[in-house]
Amino acid sequence: MSRSRLKRLPFGFLAMLVMVVLIERGIERRKLEFIHSWAWSWQVSGRAARSLARGNDVICLGDSMMKYGVAPRVLGDALGVRAYNLASGAAPPPLSYFQLKRAYEAGARPRVAIVDFIPHLLQNSPRDWQELWPDYLDWREAIDLCRNARDAGFFGSIAVAKALPSLRYRNEIRARIAADFEGRATDRIAADLSFMTVWRDNRGADVLEKRTGPPADFTRYASDLYPDAWRPSELNVAYVRRLLDLAAEHGTTVVVLIPPFNDSVRRERVRKGLDAAYDSFLRNLQRDRAGVIVVDARSSGYGDAVHYDPIHLDREGATALSRALAQVIRPLLDRSPLADAPRWIAAPRFEPSAHPEPSPTRVADERPIQPGRDPKAPDPSTRK
Repeated sequence: MSRSRLKRLPFGFLAMLVMVVLIERGIERRKLEFIHSWAWSWQVSGRAARSLARGNDVICLGDSMMKYGVAPRVLGDALGVRAYNLASGAAPPPLSYFQLKRAYEAGARPRVAIVDFIPHLLQNSPRDWQELWPDYLDWREAIDLCRNARDAGFFGSIAVAKALPSLRYRNEIRARIAADFEGRATDRIAADLSFMTVWRDNRGADVLEKRTGPPADFTRYASDLYPDAWRPSELNVAYVRRLLDLAAEHGTTVVVLIPPFNDSVRRERVRKGLDAAYDSFLRNLQRDRAGVIVVDARSSGYGDAVHYDPIHLDREGATALSRALAQVIRPLLDRSPLADAPRWIAAPRFEPSAHPEPSPTRVADERPIQPGRDPKAPDPSTRK
């Protein structure tokens, strides 16, 4: 090759590309130090759907109220079957749909799927979780989500974030650097592994111990818990219906669980008519889908004493709710016709246990609720 042709080769540009690739690969290998806590929860649960859901008669889907509130070990033991919890913190309905689809594609054939749809996550658009999707979605799922959202820009942002970990984790990287300079950095990998142990031993559930300190400050989430009006987003409703249709195709009975809020949250939601609006949404689903059973635990006596925070149950509450669910689900496991079965069931009353299961448990951070619209600027010293 002549000297003049060599000079024309963009060696500087090629060297820059190589450096970018090496840096991005290095960040990807160390992503446990940076990944957003909710995105990490989604990713781990997504892997479980593909590798651990098979062979379970009951699977649980939904958000943190399901992940904290239903213990598959307790539920499965009470029913004499295998159960697994595939819920994730801050999970909107499209994620629950993809979890169920992944489980079926992996060979799972659950007889019952228990799912919850926390109201404020139904109201908020899945686009609000734009920074979390790249760690969960494969390319086929990303196309599905963005096509149904009718948003090419949404797909572009997900595609770029999947290709560039430095962009995907930019907020977490900045927070980690700031924490290092301020001397408050923590070993997030060790924390992740400890939580993985809890999830593994509790078959996907994340079980909380009793709160020992003062209650968390939830005033910042008032707009999510007590909006002036409530209406689910069209995209979320579309994926709720797709989930129900997918379950029907595979002969799976769907139980929609309405988990209990604590007393103060429930009173305020009733006062503002929010529970009535949510009930109307679920009854409309039941009119369109005959095989949907609703189990309502809001008035079943799960008070402040068994809540870790205003919306999440602690170990004792999760144990009691799991045993109560077993009473409701037992008749559904034989696949008998549901025409004569009640379709809106009040959960059995809370019954305290002297030795609540399961174990091990952990103490959560001070942000167990998922803010509805801002997953940015995470605190690297905490883990969801």
